[in-house]
Amino acid sequence: GCSAAGVPGVLVSNFDWSAIYRAFAEQLARDTRGDPDLLEDVRPSLAVAEEMYAAARLVCRLPGATPSPVSYGRVADVGWLCPALLRGDTASVGVPFAACRRRLERHIFGDAAESPDAGPMPVRKIVLVTFGGQPQQAGAGLAVRRIHRHHVAGVSLGFVFATPDAEDQTKCCSHPARTSKEARAAAFGGKSLGSVAELTTLCDVVLCKPGYGTLCEAVASSATVVYVRREPEFVEERYLVAALGRGAVQLSRGDFEQGAWSGAIGSALAQEAIVAMKRVHESSLKGAEEICTLLKDIFKDF
Repeated sequence: GCSAAGVPGVLVSNFDWSAIYRAFAEQLARDTRGDPDLLEDVRPSLAVAEEMYAAARLVCRLPGATPSPVSYGRVADVGWLCPALLRGDTASVGVPFAACRRRLERHIFGDAAESPDAGPMPVRKIVLVTFGGQPQQAGAGLAVRRIHRHHVAGVSLGFVFATPDAEDQTKCCSHPARTSKEARAAAFGGKSLGSVAELTTLCDVVLCKPGYGTLCEAVASSATVVYVRREPEFVEERYLVAALGRGAVQLSRGDFEQGAWSGAIGSALAQEAIVAMKRVHESSLKGAEEICTLLKDIFKDF
């Protein structure tokens, strides 16, 4: 389409679907009895997709890129393409994120005693649980009828559930827990104000399935990541989490469903994980600026 219109095609992504579907086809061909020729059946469609992708004048390759079979022309590696709002100090409601975090802490943990005899304040850490709109019900994720308890030495944990079944999840958590709507009301002043992306900025750990959008928001917020792989594996995942180094900690699906999260959360709160994520945050948040510079060069003759 772009070639016919005489307009340069530009691809901005960390993967292309020809690579994703090829991986799925290879996995299904191995796992499905009686269909060893599945990859051969879809190969013509993959070839068409690869040809279309190859027509791009420029590929802006985002961090955590999945290897591609496409023979691209010009490829430029760029930084994380993070929401501009998360790179500032102020939320969309005009309140500094630091003040929103204090509001959220009070809402989750309650007001701290101010008496000089109260002793040292416990370390408070907030975990955001988000799975891209997918309910985490029994058989699909967390068994919602199982009470889950988590212990990280020296830390008071609080949870925010940004899932469709968040109310059920909060009832099954022995720690202070809130739905994302409750958290947004407390932090930003209304259930419809702010966003889950902005909540990420107020949290210390993100527990999620590792998709680009969620990990990008975690990078922008310097929040470490605990991730649960999808089954069957979405091939993008392994390269995305690799880009975070020790800032990402895997939680097995079995431990996730059993509510045994303590070990992974503790690892994500360890100093080496925090330092690793800050290093990613500081080194590669200029994706938007880099892409604009590349586009300016591409379109200078139009």
